[in-house]
Amino acid sequence: HMMMCLNVSILNSIIMNRTKAKDVGKAAMGVVQARKQLDDGNSAGLTAEGIYNARLELDGAPPGSAVVEEAGITFGPFLQGISVYSELDKAKDWVDHYISQRRQQLNLDLPGPDNFSESYRDYLSHICGFFVLEQAVQSLYEGMPRHEVEALWEAAQSSIAPMLSRQFHRVESSSEFLQFRMYVSLFCATLEEHGYSTQSLSDSLESVRERYLTLLLEEAHEDVENAVQTNGFIPMIVNTEGEYQRLVHHKLHALCGASADDMFPRRLRFSESVPRIAKLVKSFIFDYFNFVKASSDVAYLVLKALDMFMFQNIVVELQEATEHKRPNNVPQLQVIIQVAANADVLCSFMGTLEAYALHLCNVPMTSHVRK
Repeated sequence: HMMMCLNVSILNSIIMNRTKAKDVGKAAMGVVQARKQLDDGNSAGLTAEGIYNARLELDGAPPGSAVVEEAGITFGPFLQGISVYSELDKAKDWVDHYISQRRQQLNLDLPGPDNFSESYRDYLSHICGFFVLEQAVQSLYEGMPRHEVEALWEAAQSSIAPMLSRQFHRVESSSEFLQFRMYVSLFCATLEEHGYSTQSLSDSLESVRERYLTLLLEEAHEDVENAVQTNGFIPMIVNTEGEYQRLVHHKLHALCGASADDMFPRRLRFSESVPRIAKLVKSFIFDYFNFVKASSDVAYLVLKALDMFMFQNIVVELQEATEHKRPNNVPQLQVIIQVAANADVLCSFMGTLEAYALHLCNVPMTSHVRK
């Protein structure tokens, strides 16, 4: 009768833990995010509670201990069962029963929701909380076989990885893609903190890198086309010192074809599309760098993406401007001359763009050799 009561007690305890798993997962991920911000010297947006929990772990508290306690989760029934079953020399039976119950719960939790794109945060938080709780049980009772918990995690990874990959390929905007990827990265980092290898999930993140690059290039193409077609066929006129300083900010002033001593207004070599395109390229470099900065070959990836941007978006668009998209009210010769001048300036500007990319990657320009 006592065994039956204990089994019912552990079952109730597991059910309670399952209902609170999402809160535990969110809190654990919040601690990892808070600690990263504190390490970077940035506490903006952090709650006092988040800072406190992060500092607890920085001071040596076991990972997850603060958030588990905060969620009001106790492991009394589990520990009571261990004590009683150990007295009867049947501790292994108790552990096997616990693992069996947790496996059943995980099987219920793993299938993703139908509206995954809208509820992936809750889903990943719940799975994260499940394994944070398992790590807490491990720290309470050394007799809990680690390989059993790792087997649960491997089963979870094999189910989650293809689900994430499908979702990545459904995303239609780079900003939404980046938000999703950042949350998955935080999910992985939190589980790594609690002793779980997330290599399979990390590999799935690498596999969708090309998808993100494609989205960035597609979104930028429309902006480049607009810049060229709107004001790409007549020389730029700079009327004030303030306008000139904006060119200095973009490091384009040396390519102006005008002296800094010239009187205003100044007529430049290139059209207004060139500073706009320069800003678009730098924004593209920054966004893509932030996506791949954890990669070992980050400089190669960013420079390769820069080459793709220059050819697919700029070279192609400039060619089309002279062949197919010339405005009816602009003479063809004028278009050809101006587009040639713009192309020459942008080619000369490539060194500046490469230097900016390598600066972000923390690679000295003089030590980098293009692959």
